Amino acid sequence: MKKHLIILFILFQFNTNAQNNEWHHYLGSNIIQIPTLTADFSYLTSNRHWYDLVVNTGYTFHYLPYADINAILLSPHYKGGNDGYHMLNQSGPYVNPGIKFNFRKDETDNKYFFIGFLSKNSFLHEKTRYSAPSSNETHIFEHNKFIYGLSIWAGFNFKMKDKINSDLGIQISKPLTNISNLYGYQNYIPGIGYMEIAEPSYHIFPLIVWNFKYKIGKN
Repeated sequence: MKKHLIILFILFQFNTNAQNNEWHHYLGSNIIQIPTLTADFSYLTSNRHWYDLVVNTGYTFHYLPYADINAILLSPHYKGGNDGYHMLNQSGPYVNPGIKFNFRKDETDNKYFFIGFLSKNSFLHEKTRYSAPSSNETHIFEHNKFIYGLSIWAGFNFKMKDKINSDLGIQISKPLTNISNLYGYQNYIPGIGYMEIAEPSYHIFPLIVWNFKYKIGKN
């Protein structure tokens, strides 16, 4: 009889805790990626104030480096003519699942720092026109690559209005797939970022992220 009472008590406590910690859901988008012709979306969910489960996904339709603040501010710029490659198209989808840890006291704290970790999964399509330096001949090359990497993400979250929150931060990504066979040194990877890579071993991609998030359901 005692065992049954103990089991019923444990189940009651578990059910009470589950009800007291309801799940919260957000939909967001990184607006900094819009000028690069990238549609970016994020889904965040949590039943505790100190973490969020994250799924970030999107699609780059036709990457525009001159409209990318990350390419302008966070990458070196070399005068090597991209080794003779003129990029005609850099595009593709990406899916980045991960987790974000929030440094706040409770759910009512809307201004806080956070740190997160993401698994980067990018499908890159590249098309280029190559001009050999020793001749006037040009060639069109095209390929598709799957690129996997890991990312650390840090920033600050703040409430804007009612159900709208925003977080501003930076992601530092390291591709674990060999990317030395990408065309030229002006490398863009959807969901990971842009970097002009002069040294084959230097494969670090910084990405500024400014998410606008809308809370789904009741406050």
